[in-house]
Amino acid sequence: MTVRSTPPRLSIAALFFLVGAALALSLSAAPLRADAPREFRSMSISERLKLPPSTTVTLPDGRTTTVALLLDEHRARMDRIASAKELATALVFPPKHVIGSGVGHLGGDGIPIESHGVPVPGPSVATSPGLTLVPLVVPPSGAAWGGDYTAFCQQAQASLCLYVPGGVALDNAGGALLDLDYYIPEAQCPLSGGTWQTTWGGTSCNFLYPVTASVNYLPGLPPSAQISHTCKAPFFGATFDSHGFAQVNVVLPSGNAQLTPANAQSCVVKIYAPSS
Repeated sequence: MTVRSTPPRLSIAALFFLVGAALALSLSAAPLRADAPREFRSMSISERLKLPPSTTVTLPDGRTTTVALLLDEHRARMDRIASAKELATALVFPPKHVIGSGVGHLGGDGIPIESHGVPVPGPSVATSPGLTLVPLVVPPSGAAWGGDYTAFCQQAQASLCLYVPGGVALDNAGGALLDLDYYIPEAQCPLSGGTWQTTWGGTSCNFLYPVTASVNYLPGLPPSAQISHTCKAPFFGATFDSHGFAQVNVVLPSGNAQLTPANAQSCVVKIYAPSS
């Protein structure tokens, strides 16, 4: 009599375990999809340069873009840094005005509106003897401001100056606007006016731009200080006080939305005040 042995049956739990293990093994061995976005900031610059222009990448701010667009932004960034002085040289300033009594705020046409019934500023005048240009007041910062900001504002011979680059998506970094470049090497970054950043997420050359600037100056008695500026609402806001205070600011989007001006924007203020 032949006795046939019956192979042991797998339990349902064991069967599910084997199926799950096989599936996990196949997924781990599967290659990444060719069109899956790459985490860009964690790569070295040499790795970034080897990527095809059509490669889709993900940036730290969550933006998904292509290598080709990032390279375009990089080239535009280098061009704007190189041409910042020329941009400032082309500025056209309106005639100087005496700052009237009260406080003036920037109106929709870019000219301070009336405050307390007194037009601010007053009639256009020539620079009076005894008045000198208030030197540029650079807003304080824990890091260097962007090289194009510095070059532009120094060339503009301003008392107050704000400059916002165009054609890029700028993050609101709390008191500053932030523009990141992923192709500038570490050694070149400070030479371009950037700040090199290395974090757990990778590396980048960061460019910072102030969103507000202010100055206190001697207005004279009676107030005789004169002002000329290029600030235009609604992108910029400004306050001019006849008691010797002026402030300009970028009007930021609500929430934490990025600022994306198509072209560079600037707000340059020249204040002529008694020297002593």
